[in-house]
Amino acid sequence: MMVVGGENLYPADVENRLLKHDAVADVAVVSVPHREKGEVPVAFVVRDGPVSSDDLKTFALTTGPAFAYPRRIYFESHLELSGTGKVDVEALRERAITDIGEQL
Repeated sequence: MMVVGGENLYPADVENRLLKHDAVADVAVVSVPHREKGEVPVAFVVRDGPVSSDDLKTFALTTGPAFAYPRRIYFESHLELSGTGKVDVEALRERAITDIGEQL
């Protein structure tokens, strides 16, 4: 769970919303630190058709609460799995934090 501007948000809630988009085959959502909000969601998406990050952000904003839209979207060919066969969310989170740095 992450706390976005005082609101509790589960990554699965954002993932389930994005999976409803026709062009999304798979998705993983992680939290990253944010100067004003505390934490914000970031999504790693495997596409199943043409879609842009702006399209997905708009989709998330129109189908759910404003605090729950992913602030950044990375497009992947597949989601890396950990040794247990689950998506390696810690590696994704570290990658997002390293890439974003102090930008959010």
